[in-house]
Amino acid sequence: YGKWLAAPRDADNFNGEKILIRKITSKTLLATYVKDTSYCNTLLFILKLKDPSIPYLATLGILNSRLIGWYFRKKFQINESDTFPQIMIRDILEFPFPEFSNSKGLELSRLVENILDINSELKKTTLQSKQDILNSKVAFYEQQVNKLVYTLFNLNSQEINKIEQS
Repeated sequence: YGKWLAAPRDADNFNGEKILIRKITSKTLLATYVKDTSYCNTLLFILKLKDPSIPYLATLGILNSRLIGWYFRKKFQINESDTFPQIMIRDILEFPFPEFSNSKGLELSRLVENILDINSELKKTTLQSKQDILNSKVAFYEQQVNKLVYTLFNLNSQEINKIEQS
């Protein structure tokens, strides 16, 4: 990555904390947190937060939530029949982002950290019964993240049901 490239990218984008968002989506967005300097190809968007008061892990939880996945599919008219639905950086910048207190940000960050830790353990595990237990734990924490995100966006039970049923 240098000035000699047709589309040079700033090396600062690759340094330090960041969220990587896959361009091809699923039922939800597919994003992860990277705390160290790392490089990626153009199949991923790099999100660097400018406001230090916004926690990276809380942001990751919001981006990967069912709500944001549903919002993306509805707003940008993504159908189940779309083979490779893609998100653009301009789409990400249009996402609503809730205001939240330090305690809610911390709570969301802890839940997301649990998911990341369990997924790291899952990669190392070959025993199927252990994988099943870890997958159940991930599902539990993902459900807790979704509930907290619904709360942050002040959704009522009808709105939550609509998202959960889709």
